[in-house]
Amino acid sequence: MIRAFIRSAYVVTIWLFVAGVIAQFILAGLALFDTSRIWPVHVDVGFTIGYVLLLNVVFGLLGRLPRAAWGRLGMLFLLYVIQTTLPSLRHVVPWIAALHPINAAIILWAGVAVARHARRYAPKPVGIAESKSSASGIPEPDPA
Repeated sequence: MIRAFIRSAYVVTIWLFVAGVIAQFILAGLALFDTSRIWPVHVDVGFTIGYVLLLNVVFGLLGRLPRAAWGRLGMLFLLYVIQTTLPSLRHVVPWIAALHPINAAIILWAGVAVARHARRYAPKPVGIAESKSSASGIPEPDPA
């Protein structure tokens, strides 16, 4: 029961992470095209979604996720660490720091992939039975 709750929390937090990454793209766009005062918000949200990702790792540990899930989550965490490091390189190696938006797009893609795979580790809702499909592909009603 507790493991089922923790695995559900794992799914919720990874989707929150994805939503945060999307928000980061919007905040960066606002900072570029509206007002540069948004940059600190972009930075703060970036670190906040890192905490969400860390919480996701904790839920993964407590939920005893399979090894395949850890590979995906580990790659996402590594991409996040790289992402937070890239801006600090702007004065030293600006062409590497310029990879920040490309890495963000990769993080979004990887986050969605992890989130889509996470659904298979979450418990199925109680009372929902797999429906039998007819040859036409339309689910048949349950005879019960």
